[in-house]
Amino acid sequence: MPRKDLEARREYNRQWREKNPDKVKANSDRSAPTQRAYRKAHLAEYAEYQRKDRAKNPRVHLVNQAKTRARRDGLPFDISVETMYWPTHCPVLGVELSYNKEPKVRRENWQVRSATATLDRHINELGYVLGNVNVISHRANRIKTDATPLELSLVAKYAGS
Repeated sequence: MPRKDLEARREYNRQWREKNPDKVKANSDRSAPTQRAYRKAHLAEYAEYQRKDRAKNPRVHLVNQAKTRARRDGLPFDISVETMYWPTHCPVLGVELSYNKEPKVRRENWQVRSATATLDRHINELGYVLGNVNVISHRANRIKTDATPLELSLVAKYAGS
């Protein structure tokens, strides 16, 4: 199937639908409750697929998640795995970065360790553009999530005394 050319992809899909009307009808006959039941029944298989894919390509997974968030929030996006700098240690806290997520006991939840790498937008409104995105630890990202510079300096002053 053509991937880049939109018109060629549409033509391919049209031809496939003409050759497979029974499959098209079966798919369109599924109601929303039936689709939800199918997804629920195959949740463990899908979670296992995601875990393996994440373990194989953690950097690709981080960039794809960012692309999804950018599309959802209407933000600019122009980064790729090749253009990003992937440090071994967090530039903020200095801890060694882990690019994989470790599963919890329950498969549907994922434990995000403090040293897990995350993408951080320096200025949120600029989106995921080169120069505005850095790789930092999840702990550092959590700390700066909603703290103001004044609050951070007050905590630093308190911790130092």
